Amino acid sequence: MFVGNAGGDFKGGKGRMYALDAKTGKIVWEFFLVPRGEGDTVRGPLGAAPLDAASWQNAQGIPISGGGTWTSHTLDTKTGKLYVPGGNPAPDFVIGAREGENLYTNSVVVLDAKTGNYQHHFKIVPKDWHDWDVSNPPILIRSMGGKELMLVAPKDGHLYGFDLTDNRRLYRLPATQVLRMLPKPSNPT
Repeated sequence: MFVGNAGGDFKGGKGRMYALDAKTGKIVWEFFLVPRGEGDTVRGPLGAAPLDAASWQNAQGIPISGGGTWTSHTLDTKTGKLYVPGGNPAPDFVIGAREGENLYTNSVVVLDAKTGNYQHHFKIVPKDWHDWDVSNPPILIRSMGGKELMLVAPKDGHLYGFDLTDNRRLYRLPATQVLRMLPKPSNPT
């Protein structure tokens, strides 16, 4: 069984994924979606990850946080890969406090479902200051042309398609239209 945690929009909460033994409830593995820091409680064996604090560059006194998992996850039973949609970095809306790439927030992180080891990630929304989490579970499909694709629609209003043979982004299509209302002109004479 796989479960993540929500929360983390402001100082402290860190996104994590867990695999639990369905019979015992014991934690099989744990994976941090933002860099683990000194003093962070570890509840189970950690999945291997190349992530460290270098991708964050937070201002002094601002802890690394965010990356909550706000939605379901996608398990590919053929490959044993778990696709985890990650939330926004924190502090929310304050990009100046976190100058780096903020890995793995606003991404779909691909883990080995048995070990929790990192395999790949798709950075969907870079430099987020709008709270544009990846808040929908990714969908895995085979196209009519035979391509294996991952589709995801985060809160930025676009549909993204990735080719899973080379993890390349194929498209980013608007899923909605944002109209900007202009003020009415003043009374022309």
